[in-house]
Amino acid sequence: MNKLMNLHRKILPLAMLCAIPGIGLSKITIENPLQKSWQCSANGDTWQCVEINSNNADLFKKGVLPKEKKQIIADALGWVPTNDPNNICGGYYYQVPINKNPSNEAKINAQQYQYARSGTITAEGAVEVNKGNQYLAADKAVLKQNKDKKIDQIDLTGNVNLSQPGQLAIGSQGQANISNNTATLDDTYYLIRVRQKPGGSMANLTSDEIDNKASNFTGYAHGHANQIIQKSKTDYTLKKATYATDSPYGNDWMMSATTIDLDRESGLGTAYNTLFYVKDVPILYWPYMTFPIDNRRRTGFLYPTAGYNSNSGYYLSTPFYWNMAPNYDLLLTPTIYNHRGILLDGNFRYLTETQSGNLDVQYMPHDRRDNTDRKALSFTDNGQYGRNWSSYINYQYIGDKDFYNDFDSDNIGLSTQTLLDRQASVSYNDPHWTFNTTVQSYDVIDDTMFLANRPYSTLPQINANAAYPGLLPHMDFNWDNQFIYFAKPGLNGVSQVEGQRYYSAPKVSFPFQKSWGFFTPSLTLSETAYTLQNRSAASTTGFSQNQYPEQNIIRSLPIINIDTGLYFERKFSFNNHNYTQTLEPRLFYTYIPYQNQSNIPLFDTSLSNFSYASLFQTNVFTGIDRINNANQVSYALETSVNDQDTGMSILSAGIGQILYFADRKVSLCSGTNADCANSYVPFHDSTTSDVAAFFNYRFLPHWQLMTSGTYNPINNNVDSQTYQVQYMPDNNHIFNVAYQNIKNNYAALTPAQIQAGTLPDPLSQVTVSSIWRLTPHWSVTGLWSYAFNSRHTTNMFAGIQYDACSWAVRFLAQRYVNSSSDPNNPTNITGPLTNAFIIQFELKGLGGSSESSLDERLTMIPGYTPNGGFN
Repeated sequence: MNKLMNLHRKILPLAMLCAIPGIGLSKITIENPLQKSWQCSANGDTWQCVEINSNNADLFKKGVLPKEKKQIIADALGWVPTNDPNNICGGYYYQVPINKNPSNEAKINAQQYQYARSGTITAEGAVEVNKGNQYLAADKAVLKQNKDKKIDQIDLTGNVNLSQPGQLAIGSQGQANISNNTATLDDTYYLIRVRQKPGGSMANLTSDEIDNKASNFTGYAHGHANQIIQKSKTDYTLKKATYATDSPYGNDWMMSATTIDLDRESGLGTAYNTLFYVKDVPILYWPYMTFPIDNRRRTGFLYPTAGYNSNSGYYLSTPFYWNMAPNYDLLLTPTIYNHRGILLDGNFRYLTETQSGNLDVQYMPHDRRDNTDRKALSFTDNGQYGRNWSSYINYQYIGDKDFYNDFDSDNIGLSTQTLLDRQASVSYNDPHWTFNTTVQSYDVIDDTMFLANRPYSTLPQINANAAYPGLLPHMDFNWDNQFIYFAKPGLNGVSQVEGQRYYSAPKVSFPFQKSWGFFTPSLTLSETAYTLQNRSAASTTGFSQNQYPEQNIIRSLPIINIDTGLYFERKFSFNNHNYTQTLEPRLFYTYIPYQNQSNIPLFDTSLSNFSYASLFQTNVFTGIDRINNANQVSYALETSVNDQDTGMSILSAGIGQILYFADRKVSLCSGTNADCANSYVPFHDSTTSDVAAFFNYRFLPHWQLMTSGTYNPINNNVDSQTYQVQYMPDNNHIFNVAYQNIKNNYAALTPAQIQAGTLPDPLSQVTVSSIWRLTPHWSVTGLWSYAFNSRHTTNMFAGIQYDACSWAVRFLAQRYVNSSSDPNNPTNITGPLTNAFIIQFELKGLGGSSESSLDERLTMIPGYTPNGGFN
């Protein structure tokens, strides 16, 4: 009893079990998921416990039935079954923690020792050798000393166990040199940690998290080898070996090779003369292959992708990844289209101390359908020079307007693109000043786009902005400056007005902030100067081109704002829950005198739709070619309810309106010949704006409603409304229904429509989307968007995934509107629906695929994360 009192608290329960008569053999259940049996004996003030009845010896029995053999292998490799229905592997591998030897000297334990005059030591009975984080065990070991009288060479027989974190090998016999970390094991069963895919969801997990939390992959490869040769602590060669990543009971796929090299330092596996088995049936022979065994980039073929595009037919892509150097690589993707030919795609990435960039070149030497070559190019570069300076370059090119429609159906962002962006910029940033110089132009994909709808090039745009918060007590100073030269190439002998614009806006504000509210008056002096060229021209759009008689224009406007509000907070309880509610009334006053601005062209200015955010915006226009006159005050009330225990937002809402004291006389009217009858901004002569509001409510733990809208109390019309209902119990189960209706969609007006005084079209559409894991193995996804005003489906896709423990397959079919829609009336959906589908197949733990073309679709689903649902 006195001895027990001296034991460390952590081993007290174990010591008590071993001390009780008749309990010499006991199951240790604390940190013992494998439920192994141990025998403990007292040695002075310490206890020594040895595993007994090990099943490792059964690994080498002859004549064992296959089912029994799998069970023996599973026990030996540390497989822990689980009843968790979300674990599609049926369990996980558990590696018994290695008792690390803090010193680099070998520590040897055994039950019996025999010493020879030659210096050789024969150890028998639970022989254990610990060195650093390496562990050796066997029934018998012959230990040989070197010339320094230190043990280095060990001959092992009987249940030889060689392990270190992330790897385990159990052989019938072997030799090891603990000085240079080499070993040879015969008739060996092994286990080694691998990653599901390069950069995949397991890349950032610790070893324990991989062992216990991976529910769709074991995180390990296992197999049998006639011989394993350890060349170093991280380099292994397996002779006549098998390799699989399933559970020990699975046989979905396996490869068998004459030689498999596993290099954990480089993270690369190499197999020679390989046979692939599916359900124990050989289906493929491959003489040489490489594959990654961790999440680092590796040279080799990636999984192919098959699909269909109604414009080009069936296709098959076989990406080859070339890891040229640690700081640059190349992805070569030849794609065979049965209707057109072979498209070659090369994607080069680089990373230096100052630069990172991407060059993508696509080329089809001969398109059989169009009897021509097809090509495209894109280049981006980001530079960072010290802490303050940076640069950006972007260049896009395609040989014809249908290229993205025909060959990039896996990227809707390209397929619906109407302009090609080309820009270069240099920036400087410090705590107070920001400088930026940008040169930007656009290339038009569809040549039928009107000249008025083609954006201006900025050659260049220079921004210089200063920010000095707290310059004086309760005074902030900001100063925005911008110079732009707007240029636009002519079309068919017709040109548009061009010019330079200089804008300067110093601003002083006086913020007063308290816990109960705030009061922030501010004064801005907006100064704008224009110098115009090409001030008179004809038009090709069916209406008279605007005339600008003044070459030099100066606009000077003071802008006065007063923003103030109060904070109220209360705590309350409801239905056994504690909540905090806030109430925030707010006033926002703006004064800007009127100035006729119709003599100023619209270089980069349009009009946005009215919303709740508009209540607190000084300018209703999106650019600075127009600054509205204002004498108005916005009044609003916001509230929120949060759960005190979880911090979760239960409810948030806001409602407000603008009260106008003067008519809004500034419009998008431009030029002396323009017909401005329909160019007025919304509510230009009313005394109040629409009532704008939003309402978000989590009415059940996994259900939430998000709404916003504007209501005109004068004519009793709802001018805009959006609704979204989302059910999301977790990342694997998401369901959304969204509806949007805008009576006058000002944001969709093109410059040509603005110049013509065209009234905006309505917008009315519904979108239903979902990602749903039906079972641990089966998942589905889908999206459908329908435009009521054009009675046209704009986008729809549906996909299904089967996720097994060691492999996965995904299929997605889609129909969407491509860039054949009218570029001069984007709200009028006239383009045909493109049909496409994609098939992806993955063998887990045996490499990865190129950048997933599924992600671009799935990000359209609110709530989607890359590690949820389809993954």
